[in-house]
Amino acid sequence: PYWIVYFSLSEAERNALPEDYAFVGSLATHNYNGGFTYRYDLLQSFSEENNYTDIADGDYTPTGYLAASISKTATSFEVVSAVDLFEENFDVTGAVIGLIQSAAGEELISIETYNETELSFTVKRGVLDTVPLQHASGALLMILTSAAAQDTTTRLAGDLLYYKAMPVGNGAALAFEDASAEEITLFSRASRPYPPGQFKLNGEYYPDMVFGEVVVSWAHRDRLLQTVTENNLA
Repeated sequence: PYWIVYFSLSEAERNALPEDYAFVGSLATHNYNGGFTYRYDLLQSFSEENNYTDIADGDYTPTGYLAASISKTATSFEVVSAVDLFEENFDVTGAVIGLIQSAAGEELISIETYNETELSFTVKRGVLDTVPLQHASGALLMILTSAAAQDTTTRLAGDLLYYKAMPVGNGAALAFEDASAEEITLFSRASRPYPPGQFKLNGEYYPDMVFGEVVVSWAHRDRLLQTVTENNLA
């Protein structure tokens, strides 16, 4: 999303971007089974099988899984099976942003509070270019950090790329052919318009029924307004 681009590039660099630009970043969960690894290399290629180039290194992303399902309006939840989920691993630039991924889709959230002991969060839902979704128990939560690997090469919409994340650590390394290749087709997410925020029918979020006259309301939001402080993310 543009929020990542804004905090990754200078104003001069942003002004020089082509209209249909795109970037790729990676999020990887630390697997503590087997050999010890402390980071990973991000490899990129235009072929699924070979010609990969080491373009960046990244630290593993703080991760957890929803302990129970959450509705579109829930603003608090707990997670289980936490991996590296410590506040010291969170970024503080702009806001702490998390990604929830489930069968319903992907949703970005702004972290308001986090209790490391209870693994509990209070959050703002559906921030930046996403909307609130209903997520099932076990949905993946990842905290976006600047330590994750980023492909800093300016790409264009429609580009087809392949990436591999290769663990780096002590002992035997993962064989190149055993690393899964991720196929990515770019679509210029950062320059797309945002959906409206705080969408309501007769003053309510997602009512089961509406009777009589229908009043529709929403809040304007766009990528330029939402890069100053966390107060205008929702």
